[in-house]
Amino acid sequence: MIARTAAVLLPVALATALSGCSMLTTVQARFIDARVAFVGVERELGCIYSIEVREQATGNLVWQLEDEFSNRKCLGDDPHFYGKAHRQARTVVVPAKLRLGMAYEVNGTAEGSNYFGGAFRITRDTLYRIEDLPLKPLGLTG
Repeated sequence: MIARTAAVLLPVALATALSGCSMLTTVQARFIDARVAFVGVERELGCIYSIEVREQATGNLVWQLEDEFSNRKCLGDDPHFYGKAHRQARTVVVPAKLRLGMAYEVNGTAEGSNYFGGAFRITRDTLYRIEDLPLKPLGLTG
């Protein structure tokens, strides 16, 4: 009886524990209607709670939004456009003009304990283009 109960409860306990795990979603930058937008690669980001864009080389913030009251209110759904502040968002850093050739990183949090991140650069030959870049390692040691 105990073995049977454990066999039933163990998968339920594991599923419950794993359902609370965080996910990391890769984000790519794209031009949509001539504006820079961020979209999830593996899955849609859905409702976001915070987003920031930094210069990759210096780490300087060029734009940051967060939930106005820090109570996980939705700041918008896919796609997420650079510089667009939603009604319930607090602009922490006003969006700076993105510069050609500069590498940027975007990251934030979204619904379902979802973290997202990506890197990009805007280039120009005859047209403006966005080049997705690999993220730099976080350098975490344990």
